[in-house]
Amino acid sequence: RLDGMDEEAGEGAGQVSVGAEGHAGLRKKQGGTGKRGLCLRHGGARGGSYNGRMAQSFDVCIRGAGVVGRTLSLLLARERLRVALVPGPAPAAGGPDVRAYALNAASRGLLESVRSWPDAEHATPVLRMDVHGDMGGEVSFDARRHPSTEALAWIVDVPALESRLADAVRFQPQVEVVDAPVQAALTVVCEGRASRTREEFGVHYAEVPYGQH
Repeated sequence: RLDGMDEEAGEGAGQVSVGAEGHAGLRKKQGGTGKRGLCLRHGGARGGSYNGRMAQSFDVCIRGAGVVGRTLSLLLARERLRVALVPGPAPAAGGPDVRAYALNAASRGLLESVRSWPDAEHATPVLRMDVHGDMGGEVSFDARRHPSTEALAWIVDVPALESRLADAVRFQPQVEVVDAPVQAALTVVCEGRASRTREEFGVHYAEVPYGQH
């Protein structure tokens, strides 16, 4: 919005100033040189710009940027929701990450829908499973007996899966990775077992071991 004309000292100066509330004011003056110019000037420190306020508006804040948190952020972004993603503390330095998940066909389909399923070298199909129990009990599962079943499950390397999800988040404009939790209509906690938010909110839980042999 043009706030109108205002006098300001200076020869041949024409200025557009941005006021404290984000409005633009045009200042023009023709001096003795007969030249005109334009420059941008911030008109005050109080308040933020419209774009700045919009950048801080989120529908969902997800605390935890592991496999679950990143996948959820991509699914919500697909629904045109604005998501703030808060990474947890960096893991302690150690040896190579050799973790792996066993994921079924439904999980694979979900990850493929957000373009995050790892390459074949990092997702080994499980075609047969034999389970042996007490007193000679046994049960077998074989994907090859069912033509419509590609595999019983896939053993997926966690680092490869996390890398694909991180790349997908990086190229999703609806998701913004932030350094700390922000205000949002909904907060989702995906921090896992060592959740800091659980302690912050005072949520308690009990562990009940069950006997097995």
